[in-house]
Amino acid sequence: MPKNKKNKKYYLVESEKRKWSYGAFPHTEEGLAQAKKYLIELKKKFKEELKITEKWLDLLPELK
Repeated sequence: MPKNKKNKKYYLVESEKRKWSYGAFPHTEEGLAQAKKYLIELKKKFKEELKITEKWLDLLPELK
């Protein structure tokens, strides 16, 4: 199956309680692997509960 060049999803690393975002990665297998690796690094550094969520890229109507 060919890849969708107009993929409008991404992975976001964010905190559970404060809802701060720490990084965004492309919605690919490599992007998910990078997000997981980054999540582990951040958990060690900040000792905070973090999660990876899938988000849709909200573009302005003129950019769609």
